[in-house]
Amino acid sequence: MEGPLEYQTVPPAVLQDLADLGIDGTDKYCVNLYNEKLLPYAFKAHPLAGRSDGFPVWIDINLSQSRAMEYFSYLLDGLYLDPQTKELNVQTITYNAELEYFANVLIKFIFAEGGTIKVKYDIQTVKVSLYESAQDYVRLVMEILLASLIATSLLLELYEIYKCYHAKGTIAPHFKSVWNFIDLVSIAMQLTTVALWWTFYFQGAKKFQANIRYDVYAALDSPANFLDLNVGPEGCASADGSQCIKGYYLDQANNMFEDVQWMANILLLYMTLNGINIILILLRILKLMDFQPRMGVVTRSLALAASDLFHFFFLAFIIFFGYAMMAHLIFGYSIAKFSTVGESINTCFEILLGEVGVNEDLMDLNSLERVPAVIFFWSYNILVFMILLNFLLAIIVDAFSEVKANVSETKGLPQEVAEMMGESWKSMMHKMNIAYKNFVPDKELKEHLEQYVDEEKEEDTKEDEETQEVVKLEGTDLTREQLTNILLEYVDAGAPLLRNETEVDHAVDAIMNRFGKLVSLLSQCFRC
Repeated sequence: MEGPLEYQTVPPAVLQDLADLGIDGTDKYCVNLYNEKLLPYAFKAHPLAGRSDGFPVWIDINLSQSRAMEYFSYLLDGLYLDPQTKELNVQTITYNAELEYFANVLIKFIFAEGGTIKVKYDIQTVKVSLYESAQDYVRLVMEILLASLIATSLLLELYEIYKCYHAKGTIAPHFKSVWNFIDLVSIAMQLTTVALWWTFYFQGAKKFQANIRYDVYAALDSPANFLDLNVGPEGCASADGSQCIKGYYLDQANNMFEDVQWMANILLLYMTLNGINIILILLRILKLMDFQPRMGVVTRSLALAASDLFHFFFLAFIIFFGYAMMAHLIFGYSIAKFSTVGESINTCFEILLGEVGVNEDLMDLNSLERVPAVIFFWSYNILVFMILLNFLLAIIVDAFSEVKANVSETKGLPQEVAEMMGESWKSMMHKMNIAYKNFVPDKELKEHLEQYVDEEKEEDTKEDEETQEVVKLEGTDLTREQLTNILLEYVDAGAPLLRNETEVDHAVDAIMNRFGKLVSLLSQCFRC
């Protein structure tokens, strides 16, 4: 408190009010501690868990309308909100008994230095009665089954990574395909959402309890000191083991509010990750559909056009961002939709989608600004909307046409399914010796083909072993070993270009890579 304390005579009406309350009044009072209505500045700070330091006020649900208005008058007259107030947070929790949902409503008033008040609000719903009816238990079984399938998917993915590491000594080749990376990220997010759900249930919903009301204040009908905090029940103890002091019930109410807020935040994170994961699952479905030529047209078209799309988007981003910056610099002071870079980018994107309402704001500008407004709007629509977007469609259509031509002779999915069912039926009849006795199942054909491929690989390996890399020098084929011995003789003779065996090996590798060729050992021996 700044300045000297000032005392004045207590008015008779105030002395009488004090006497009615059993308080001996004095004939002087400190003006600095009272407002013009002789109400004291009696708001006291009370620390609350999870909140910033401030002056909490609790509006009890048992207050009548007239009494609630008296509380509000008490706050206003006591200058609860004054020029030094920077932020006011209002939080309330309601309960819908029919749907069994709690609604957490948080409203934030931010007092800016310019005199404006920014209002932000957030409404989140939470259900804590999760497993009560038969339908809930059916959902529980499905959730456990889903968690088991996710764990199985993770084990299979880790097994593929292990096989890659065991075969090649590193896991890098496994992640050369972006699809494998998408699979791993998707499975990891699914496990995270499962963990969040059970954390929400066991740590939040199952333990959550809320009283119908909390006796935060000592007396709701007190003629003065409305915000006098109540003490805890007899024999209670606070968290540190000491006796409960004033504010016990306020702390209990705040804990309930914090629990609802925590559960709402967990659910928000849970829903957000699920939303992102749905996109990843759609991408994985596109990958799985690639096994069938006609079902994989989308992914194959995008893969074929990937290089062209990259260069197109690089150029398109430069042009798009340039227009967004131009709109912000020229019209940002006049039109709210271009007031910030982010708003300008968002507005330019909306124009691409056909939302041209901002053109009315551009045309309402004064004559000096209207000229660049017309140039911006028309050039942007012609260059970006009409030309660049058609370029994008042309790139995709061109790739699609090429892929479509390659798969035009392939069978469709219904035809393949019909053939698979027919083959299974014939195989079963053949195995039971009922019909189709001369039929050869696809499984046997596959085994014969695999055996043939293995034999071909063995022959290719033998042919590789029967060849040797040579380099022709003055009509003579020199092997790697012979070339190495010749160069080593030059080293022994003191040749200046080659000084040791390491340099000789490098020189032999360079000569063989550039001039070497494979010849049959049989023909080599015949020439010998």
